[in-house]
Amino acid sequence: MRSRFGGVVLDAGGNPQAVLGALPCWPGVFSVWMFATDLWPAVWRGAVRFARDVLAPQMIAAGGHRAQCFAAAGHDDAHRLLRRLGFQAEGTARRMGRAGEDFIMFGAVR
Repeated sequence: MRSRFGGVVLDAGGNPQAVLGALPCWPGVFSVWMFATDLWPAVWRGAVRFARDVLAPQMIAAGGHRAQCFAAAGHDDAHRLLRRLGFQAEGTARRMGRAGEDFIMFGAVR
């Protein structure tokens, strides 16, 4: 299942386990996002394939030259995934989280 800039990753039983997508912020720049269940380890490869093979080409076709997102500073798994997708850490947003947690801004450019 997907929309123009997003999709749902299903497990082998057809149950949704992750959603990911992108929102245009302004011309050429997209904010990317993702949420997943605790069964993420079973579906992460499908999410990476979708991001690489479907979502990125859709953003590029729409004139995208930059994708960016925030990830909680302590969320090492998210940081690894973003780096795998070509993102680089660009800076820290201090106390951005609901409980005052820091977040790291990641960006990828064409």
